[in-house]
Amino acid sequence: MKTNRTFYTDSNGRDFIKRIRDNRADRDLKVSQPIVGNYYPINLGIYMEDGNNELSVLVDRAVGGSA
Repeated sequence: MKTNRTFYTDSNGRDFIKRIRDNRADRDLKVSQPIVGNYYPINLGIYMEDGNNELSVLVDRAVGGSA
């Protein structure tokens, strides 16, 4: 999948937030630990998509996730 480094995580099970790998909209991010810097809490699910496909992972308990 060509996701352009973009994926979506849930916001406490209510809505989905767009995430971009190695990027923060509110500050200049210098990534020295790429795995830790792109790890988010997941309560409901995470998904990524390109123009033709979507991959969704739904969870039954709180976990951490990244793409």
